[in-house]
Amino acid sequence: MKIKVKLILFSLVIVFLSLSFITVLFVFKYSFSVFDSEIKHLEISLKRTESFFYDYLSQLNRVAGFLSELREISDNLDKPRVLSIYLQQKDSLFPSSGVEIFRKNGEKVLSYLPSGVKCKLNISSLLREKKQVVRLSGIFPYHGKLCFLSLTPIVDPTSLRIKGYLALERPIDSGFADYLKERVREEVFILNGQGELLGSTYIGEEGERIFPSRVQKWKGAMKGEIEGRLFLMKGVDIKCMGNNVCGKLILGKDETEVLSVHRGFLKYILVAFGLDLIFALLLTLILSRHFIKPITALSRAGERWAWGDLDYKLNLKRKDEFGKLAETFNSMALQLKEKRDELEKTKAFYQTIINRSPTGVLVCNPSGKVQEMNSSAKEMFGDKLKKGDNLFLSIRGFERVKEKCTSALLQNRAQEIYGLEAEVGGKNLILKVLIYPVERDGEPVLIVQVEDITRKKEMEKELLHLRKLAMIGTRLTSYAHDINNYLTTILGHLEILDLRLSDYYLKEEVYQIKNATRNAAKLSRSLLDFSRERTRLEEVNLNEVIDSTVNFIKKILPESIKLKVKKTEQGLKVMGDPSKLSVSLYNLIINSMDAILMSGKKNGNIILEVTSEYDPVSGKHFAKVVVEDNGVGIERKDINRVFEPYFTTKGSEGTGLGLYMVKSTVEEIGGKISVESQPGQWTRFTIYLPISSSNQMEGK
Repeated sequence: MKIKVKLILFSLVIVFLSLSFITVLFVFKYSFSVFDSEIKHLEISLKRTESFFYDYLSQLNRVAGFLSELREISDNLDKPRVLSIYLQQKDSLFPSSGVEIFRKNGEKVLSYLPSGVKCKLNISSLLREKKQVVRLSGIFPYHGKLCFLSLTPIVDPTSLRIKGYLALERPIDSGFADYLKERVREEVFILNGQGELLGSTYIGEEGERIFPSRVQKWKGAMKGEIEGRLFLMKGVDIKCMGNNVCGKLILGKDETEVLSVHRGFLKYILVAFGLDLIFALLLTLILSRHFIKPITALSRAGERWAWGDLDYKLNLKRKDEFGKLAETFNSMALQLKEKRDELEKTKAFYQTIINRSPTGVLVCNPSGKVQEMNSSAKEMFGDKLKKGDNLFLSIRGFERVKEKCTSALLQNRAQEIYGLEAEVGGKNLILKVLIYPVERDGEPVLIVQVEDITRKKEMEKELLHLRKLAMIGTRLTSYAHDINNYLTTILGHLEILDLRLSDYYLKEEVYQIKNATRNAAKLSRSLLDFSRERTRLEEVNLNEVIDSTVNFIKKILPESIKLKVKKTEQGLKVMGDPSKLSVSLYNLIINSMDAILMSGKKNGNIILEVTSEYDPVSGKHFAKVVVEDNGVGIERKDINRVFEPYFTTKGSEGTGLGLYMVKSTVEEIGGKISVESQPGQWTRFTIYLPISSSNQMEGK
């Protein structure tokens, strides 16, 4: 560009700056006329707002009259629940309003006050004072608040008799201010008679409703300030019942820019001309041959970098400040690129950690809608939950999670649920759920971590059982030692008694007692041996064990129960502990007796049968012992648990250890036990015991 052209441009700039001063004077004068126009416009808007304000009361009267004439209302005055359901269906007619229904004598039937409706007008006392038809409409003050009220009688459509009264209430609050703002497009403020704020449409930076501060009169109106914004305001009185002034309706318009300019004009108009001259001189000195070009290049480079093209280089080879600025910008772009790449790598790294975490991680909004979920969560929930579904509704058992999510948001801290039972993927799982709130793009979201602790809970339960068993074992060892001492004393006295008796039958009874005492002593010693982790096995004739056990049990069996014994002639021999085998048979027969007594049958039968059976798979012979009864039977849901420790169907009368000890005894000598049952008809326990080698040689 030639110097001549530059001089022309500089001259035009100076002329422009000179004319700008003159323009300021005209604008200053014009601003006053603008304010007058704005105040007139605000007055018109205020009249429209006042009209909408009182039109709402008319609308409330129409709705109240419509509801009071409905047959569903008059026919169900004695059914508050039905009225509540019907009003819920009709609540679109009175949004943000509450309904109260009274009988003719003033007794309240129903209060249907949705969230946010806090009118607490004493309508019942008013109805009790009036002895005639009451139809009220207006604005009522209560506890410093204001409320619309429309009270109308409920008339029977057939007899035209008054059956009660219906009151429709709406608080005059921020929600109502928002209703007015939608119609007049200006900020609305509502004050009570004491000047306290009831409603505001202006929401501050912290989410609260705000009224302008530093309010003062100005040019027939008012002006105030909210968070640095200047408002022009105009107000009108609110009249309650009895034509008393009980509040104020104020309309406000943001005139920050206009008011700021108006106040600034007086300050800067005196120096405007001098600044214009100085600025013109500086422009003449600063402008040079290459001034516009580097600025354009910098602007173009800035746009490219803003679009994300950080590989773009500013090619501006100059030795002045523009050259240094270009180098700085290029260096800055390079650093930004490195930081961006580093952030991308970090983001990818943390994303990999989250996806590979064995704990399910979900990101949900406050209502429970799933926004993100990692691989473990997808695998855990399967097709039952996917992105966009509601976590609380899709997974059965997550109702408690909804409550904890609400608590996490309100308290702004993590919440935990340990041992949550839920149905996930067709399985009943026990979960540990951790919920904590975070912010995402300025909005609150919830991070939900779900961990499957089903196996952990089972292990804790098993560990508890093992601890109980260890305690019982220690206690039984102590008891067994004491019992063994007592039994030794009893056996000594029985031996002395046997020597002194001459009666054969008495000596036979003493012999049976000595056998039972010896078996008890052997059992106590076996408990001691077991506690020392030693097992002593000997060859046992099953017939002898059965005979001694049956002879003892027959003395305690009721007459209504018959015990039938079927056994081999010579008796099968197995390796085991005779006292433990005797106790095992005793437990099975006593269980059968209890089952028959529980069934209430008068002809109870218990069958004890011993046979031999060959197993072609192992090539061994087994003694098969069957104990069967026609008692109450075992339910299908319990049949797999009868051998578990502490499990019993006898209530407080059972210990849950009898069948557990039978199973332990059988498996200790290499046998096995099974159970079959038909509920209400029969139960059959089958024991397989390996026959001793000497018995098998005799069989051959």
